[in-house]
Amino acid sequence: IFYALSTPYHGATDWQEGLFDRRHIVEIIELILHREGRSRFVLMGYSMGGKMSMRLSESLLPRMDGLVLLAADGLKTHPLYDVSVLPGYFVRLVKGLMLIPPLFFGIARLAHGTGLISKFLYQFTQNHFATPAQRRRFFRVYASIRDFDMTPDRLDRLKGLWQACHLPVMGVFGQRDEVIPPVAGQILAAGLPDCD
Repeated sequence: IFYALSTPYHGATDWQEGLFDRRHIVEIIELILHREGRSRFVLMGYSMGGKMSMRLSESLLPRMDGLVLLAADGLKTHPLYDVSVLPGYFVRLVKGLMLIPPLFFGIARLAHGTGLISKFLYQFTQNHFATPAQRRRFFRVYASIRDFDMTPDRLDRLKGLWQACHLPVMGVFGQRDEVIPPVAGQILAAGLPDCD
């Protein structure tokens, strides 16, 4: 059985609880396990869901048979796209600019034209901030995802927990991904013998 959760504010998820945090996601996973009569599972996360999965493992580790991280955020992310660590003043500035989309996209176009951001990052911006709904989602996620922050110290502690439990960890990263670069896989695997 495979469950793919649409994170709050993503997909067709109708999230009425305001901001979300780790407790909410753990409760959802526990409800699924109970419903399916399962006691153990493998947790997989993609992009932001990878960061969330790493942090969720703190609470769910005794029941986990494995952790799969696909282009996991939080290991090594382009600084403009790791919303959990952006300074508040920068987020307020971007939020203000997004209220005037032609100005926001004009600045992005200028940054791309002068080489400050690559074509990939420029297209990423175009694809993820184009509509008012996408922009609202970004700021709701920004406010919620701080509960899943990942520092090098926290990652080291998590690796220690995973290693103590012999938890198999698999990381998959794209060779040309500029948002989550492949070096993130090396950071994940460093000092973690049960990591592929």
